[in-house]
Amino acid sequence: MHTLYIKQRIFKITDNYPIKDDQGKVCYQVDQDFKLIGDKIHVTDPHGDEVFTVKRKLIRLFPTYSVEFADGQSLKVRSQLSLMRRKVKVSSDDFQLKVRGNLIDHKFTVSESGNEIGTIRKKLISIGDSFEIQVKDPNYEQVLVAITIAIDNLMDREDDEEDED
Repeated sequence: MHTLYIKQRIFKITDNYPIKDDQGKVCYQVDQDFKLIGDKIHVTDPHGDEVFTVKRKLIRLFPTYSVEFADGQSLKVRSQLSLMRRKVKVSSDDFQLKVRGNLIDHKFTVSESGNEIGTIRKKLISIGDSFEIQVKDPNYEQVLVAITIAIDNLMDREDDEEDED
């Protein structure tokens, strides 16, 4: 098991930030296109090679994201309606994952067939958004990073909608 950390800036027009391991080494770089154009997020490795992109699908009943990996694989991340808990379904041709989270403490458990493969935790007291990703199955590291980015985008959009009310 290992841990990855995301620390974002407070004021941002677009999301641009590194994802680091527990030694402080940059593992991924996240760069989001300007939000008026659309939500397309590029994730690269430390050498600048694209690892995957996350794109928000427009005109959906529930927020849906498509993830396209550099190796040609893809997956969908879809928010589902639930009381007091956030549910996210992750599906690909190879697997189905369940993401369950508590709205109060912002901790999410990711599992496949009942086996936990990782956890995602948003720190509540932090300057800027901060996430901790515990990777229990290294085969799913990139998938866990993609899910975290989608969940962050979902929470940002919900916060924006609450601010408009």
